[in-house]
Amino acid sequence: MRVRKPAVSGLFYPPSKDDLLQVIENCFMHSYGPQKKPPVDSDKNIIGMICPHAGYTYSGPIAAHSYYASSSLDVDLIVMIGPNHYGIGSGITTMKEGSWETPLGLISIDTNSVENVVRISGIVDYDNNAHSVDHCLEVQLPMLQYIYEKFKILPIIMWMQDKETATDVGKAIAEIIKNRNALLIASSDFTHYEPNEEAHKKDNELIKAILEIDVNKIPITDEVFYKSLECEAVILGACGGPKWDNLEFSKKPERALLKLRKELKLFANLRPAICFKQLVDSSTLKPEIVSGLNIMIVRELIGGIYFGEPRGIKPIENGERKGINTHSYTSSEIQRIARVAFELAKKRNNKVTSCEKSNVMESGMLWREEVQTVQEKEFSEVKLNHMLADNCAMQLLRNPKQFDVILADNLFGDMLSDEAAMLTGSLGLLPSASLGAKNKNGQIRSLYEPVHGSAPDIAGKGLANPIATILSFAMALKYSLNLDKEADNLEKAVQDVLDDGLRTKDIISKGMKEVSTSQMGDAIISKLK
Repeated sequence: MRVRKPAVSGLFYPPSKDDLLQVIENCFMHSYGPQKKPPVDSDKNIIGMICPHAGYTYSGPIAAHSYYASSSLDVDLIVMIGPNHYGIGSGITTMKEGSWETPLGLISIDTNSVENVVRISGIVDYDNNAHSVDHCLEVQLPMLQYIYEKFKILPIIMWMQDKETATDVGKAIAEIIKNRNALLIASSDFTHYEPNEEAHKKDNELIKAILEIDVNKIPITDEVFYKSLECEAVILGACGGPKWDNLEFSKKPERALLKLRKELKLFANLRPAICFKQLVDSSTLKPEIVSGLNIMIVRELIGGIYFGEPRGIKPIENGERKGINTHSYTSSEIQRIARVAFELAKKRNNKVTSCEKSNVMESGMLWREEVQTVQEKEFSEVKLNHMLADNCAMQLLRNPKQFDVILADNLFGDMLSDEAAMLTGSLGLLPSASLGAKNKNGQIRSLYEPVHGSAPDIAGKGLANPIATILSFAMALKYSLNLDKEADNLEKAVQDVLDDGLRTKDIISKGMKEVSTSQMGDAIISKLK
């Protein structure tokens, strides 16, 4: 068996087993380290980490933070990526077979993963010699042996580190670790041999880019957009946050959402507002007001003030500026969204409430007239009443159960659906579907997303409620994939978990058990039959 012998034992870490174990332990207990020994109980879903390789004397305590955080993971494959310091071999290299040796024993190479990364990428080469003297991966191994009993490695070092090459290798790795208990380690010391002030500046810029996961610096790439055209359904997570506040409007993450809605012609937004019987007490309204609430809000999604032209901020006389947004609708735009609302009402309680501001807006007058025409000519069996949007907002708080299907334009639908969502107790509970017109084969383009925002203030803390996203997927099963039974099972699983008394922080109440985001998700999955 081919064995890759230690190249930096005695330089970057001690050469003897006992001394090495003591140094590793000291790294964890160091004032710059976590000051605790692994393992640690954690529900963190760690996929990868960046870890320094400067040697245990210099960077061991810092590296220990990463290993402390990942020590509770169930790992069988570790993908290790680092720089080729010496330029030996080709641009991207791995090792085909054998083991790596440290004073703590042998670590096997995952031959199957190695072969696959070479095959899938088309750019990674076999080259044992390139790995023979480089320290960047070797330094990580004793730490890994200290926290994990058994694992295999896929070692990769990179002389070529341009964006295209990195993307190619990344896609290959993503395919390999699918359905594997894998951990990715990027071995890097960041800035080398520069003044401390300059190093901090460069390192912080890199860390910011990593956290943003934003290489292209645009809301959505053409590649992603064209992939969405090929999909039966798009599931979108909440987007946006303060770190993008200073970007020009066209580059904000929300523009990706608007582009998808517009280009996919997703004109009908369905937002159910359902008050689960288990969460009546979570609503800010009295139980008798919200108990049994089940409203469907149909919002026109690609017209109105969010897309109207002209728009923008323009300078005017005397040094002032004017903000311009145009609110407009055509007859055909109103008619097609009205038909969606009436069709849904036929499957519910046969009642539509259409909302606008016909008392002060010409577009509102047209909205009322066109909705009325569609009802009289095509859906006379469905009861229709008109209501001014501000009155509807009041009535949602006063007597929400009077409504079945609420039909509104883009602006008023946005506001009313958020208000209705809070009747249920939390924005974290409510899904949405954005649908386009059926093609000749009866298929529709669609996008599904939770109603809530990205909540950057609680990101990574395990506090977010996953139910809205899960129920959005249930809507995808129902409306796009015609899997009604599966959708019903998923919705029932959510109900069952709530019956068990599990609650995320946003809906916690006396006598219930508070759980994290991942714990709530795992509990729902466990209920699926």
